[in-house]
Amino acid sequence: PGDEAAGTRQQCGYDAVYERQLRTPAYLSATHCAECGDPFTPANPKTGGQTVALRRGGKGSKVVPHCRRCNYGWTRTDL
Repeated sequence: PGDEAAGTRQQCGYDAVYERQLRTPAYLSATHCAECGDPFTPANPKTGGQTVALRRGGKGSKVVPHCRRCNYGWTRTDL
């Protein structure tokens, strides 16, 4: 299935609360991944991960800074 099968960003849990949390001073000033501790780099930038992943029912959980490897790596290893 394509992206349209997953629904809109809001239907997937990326709502106004999520967007607001991405603008908090703690998130904006973060320089290292909350998961692995690696610094953010152009090749592995900061992304908005959640304390409980959306795919595991984490709708409304706190947004934390994750590197792209930690936030998107599950698509390769957790299917």
